Amino acid sequence: MTNTTANQGGGQGIQSVDLLRGFVMLLVALDLIRFYTLDASYGDPMNLDETTVGLFFSRWITYYFAPLFLLLAGTTAFFRKNQGMTTKQLSVFLLTRGLFLIALEVLVVGFLWKFQFNIYPIYFQLIWVLGLSMVALAGLVWLPVSAIAGISLAVIFGHNLLDGFDLGSGYWQNIAWGILHQEAAVCLDICQHNKETVYYAFFFYPLLPWGAVVGLGYALGSLYQLEAKRRRKILLLGGLAATLLFLVVRALGGYGNPMPWAENKNSLWTIMSFLNTNKYPPSLAYLLMTLGPGLMLLAWFETVKLKGLSFFRVFGQVPVFSYLLIFLVAHTLALIIGVFQGFAVSDFQTVPWRFPEEYGLGLGWVYLIWVIAALALYPICDWYADLRARKPGSLLRYL
Repeated sequence: MTNTTANQGGGQGIQSVDLLRGFVMLLVALDLIRFYTLDASYGDPMNLDETTVGLFFSRWITYYFAPLFLLLAGTTAFFRKNQGMTTKQLSVFLLTRGLFLIALEVLVVGFLWKFQFNIYPIYFQLIWVLGLSMVALAGLVWLPVSAIAGISLAVIFGHNLLDGFDLGSGYWQNIAWGILHQEAAVCLDICQHNKETVYYAFFFYPLLPWGAVVGLGYALGSLYQLEAKRRRKILLLGGLAATLLFLVVRALGGYGNPMPWAENKNSLWTIMSFLNTNKYPPSLAYLLMTLGPGLMLLAWFETVKLKGLSFFRVFGQVPVFSYLLIFLVAHTLALIIGVFQGFAVSDFQTVPWRFPEEYGLGLGWVYLIWVIAALALYPICDWYADLRARKPGSLLRYL
């Protein structure tokens, strides 16, 4: 097994980036397997009127995936510059990789969502916003790192000021606002036969908040030029400050809290309400809640023995490849389980929320399948990590 990120920069600190990313890749594996295989009768995991404690926390823990995945994507971009790329070379790489990822979202992830080759509707989600963020970062890398950090923090802390702003209900305004700040569904046409609204695009991951997370990650990469002890101190204090600020922002219940919390039937359910922050789009409270502990984990991972954690680190070495593989496995498992439960294959050639109502497994089965899937995917991801490490200049570096 070869650690590609470590090869780029060396040192336990940089390996800890792979380790944290590997942990969150396994979290998204849990989330997607739950999404594709769980019995729909369980209800919405984050709706306190429908959920259970186990289901709520099964979904909540996966909230850490997207922010840390995107943060560390920015950090890895800085590592490339730190390994000898000129600013121009890095900018060109980020631009081309960003366009590649946008195409990957539309053509490959779109198929994995539905197991259909028809392009519509397009779900613009994680890989899309990662690609768009890479394109934006291609321009930002010409600025000093301190300027990128300042811009990113300003957007993270200030983007909720736009929550009440409305560009208008026009076609192009809806698309622009969906790309930049707010969830949006864009209509293609109205089917006159059944009066059903036909959509061709759903924007779930807007550029402003998520692109700022990638930019912050890029600035974070500069810390790996510092002495290890000093770096760990900055990561620990920064993560602690963000976590404490989350508690303050969330408790006040004002700015940065589109979803207010409330006292519930007991202390545990009140805590669940407090932790139930807005992800679509990501509120300030949500980002502080996830990024703060993530920074502290980065500091802590530098002090642990990484050799015994290679299983997790492998998934972090090839995050986009792992993501696609997990998506494929989750949907394939749904199809197989559905056939065993007596449904037709065609019932599962669609998005999960359109699966048959009677389909699905219990939460315990979801966790068992998750563990088995992770063990099965490990050698494939390890093989690809080694292949990419042996061909560093090939197109494999885009994936």
